[in-house]
Amino acid sequence: MAGPEARRSVEELAQALYEASDPNGPPWVRRGRVVREPWLALARDQILRSENRPEPNGQPGPGDKAEP
Repeated sequence: MAGPEARRSVEELAQALYEASDPNGPPWVRRGRVVREPWLALARDQILRSENRPEPNGQPGPGDKAEP
């Protein structure tokens, strides 16, 4: 999760989480890094957890690393 596309996904999820938490609050674009960083960390964590989730059939998910 290092490319520009991944960063955009994190940013979009963080914005959605922030705006859902307080729909009438200041818009995401007007918030500084101090406010944004915890939301970005939460979004990164959620994305990592979703990528490492096992498939319903018990097989590794697409984000799981293959063991040697």
